[in-house]
Amino acid sequence: MAQVSLPHASRLDAPLSPECAMPEAGAYPYETRLNILYTPLELIDVRHLADACTYRWYNQTLCQVNDSVVRLGVVQGEYHWHAHAGEDEFFYVVEGRFLIDLEDRTVDLLPGQGVRPMIVRAWRGFAAPNNAEEYPRYLLQAVRPKLQNLTGFRGLYLLRRRAPAEIEYQVLTLWDSMEAVRTFAGATPERAVVEPEARAALLRFDAEVHHYEVLAEPGAPS
Repeated sequence: MAQVSLPHASRLDAPLSPECAMPEAGAYPYETRLNILYTPLELIDVRHLADACTYRWYNQTLCQVNDSVVRLGVVQGEYHWHAHAGEDEFFYVVEGRFLIDLEDRTVDLLPGQGVRPMIVRAWRGFAAPNNAEEYPRYLLQAVRPKLQNLTGFRGLYLLRRRAPAEIEYQVLTLWDSMEAVRTFAGATPERAVVEPEARAALLRFDAEVHHYEVLAEPGAPS
């Protein structure tokens, strides 16, 4: 879901979503409209909609693009903090200043700037010291080429830590979104995908994986 925002010194404490419960509706008179306003090839006049808006928190679905929607948000002041576990959002500021409060930092967006975090999928496996090369060989030669053919896959890190009784591997795969993760992991992305060849190379492995949003990366401004 993409969000085109025209805020006025506004702070968005999390992405706006009609799926999220809004117990503070009395204090925050949100105007959220889910109808798709424009059909394919119809001119979308964002400026006209924004100028005509009389609400402090206005959200209108503009159009649908494949399985995603584009929404216009005109907001002023704070929006209550919440989170989304099963969807991804992209925010782009057209006018004003837009502050997004995360758990450990604030993203400050100015006109022409946008943000959507990358997803890291983290998983661990453990091998015997005398079989240290089998799993890396399988991952890099057999699994990585298949991942590179998936839309939304950004690459991977393979980390190794040697212990007296076993070798720990940490596999970090990078994805554009949770939707992209599901193209690999299926409808239950928290469940580890471990092929028979990987199982044969490992002593044990985590049955579940963890997903993280990337808040900073090398070469990117903090």
